[in-house]
Amino acid sequence: MFKCDWVDINRGNMVDEFGFTLVNFNYLLYKENLEAHEPFVLSSQAEQVWYLDDPINLDWKVVISMSRRDHYDVYSVDVEDEALNIQQLDDHIPARDEDVGWVRQDVDGVEVSDHERDDNMEEDDEEEK
Repeated sequence: MFKCDWVDINRGNMVDEFGFTLVNFNYLLYKENLEAHEPFVLSSQAEQVWYLDDPINLDWKVVISMSRRDHYDVYSVDVEDEALNIQQLDDHIPARDEDVGWVRQDVDGVEVSDHERDDNMEEDDEEEK
């Protein structure tokens, strides 16, 4: 259950030319905060939104609906006729590190000693000065 600020839909609600809903919180209902006004709503009846300031109409806010977490509007098509269905995937998926070649065997390696590396770094430093 949530306590809400209710906007008067006759004076504080409008839809702009782009189809966005705008609200004006200067036109709240139930300003006296009495129990009879019932400012509460059940969570199943509510939708989470956020408000973006309208740069032209300064008192108005654009209502932006939020998407639910872990809920995505996934567009799906029947892919029976698409070329992806005939794509062959590699049957060999390595299950252990020993099955994966972490070292390239098709090129000769170059070994660099620490002494050569230090000399190269000193040369780079002198070039920068």
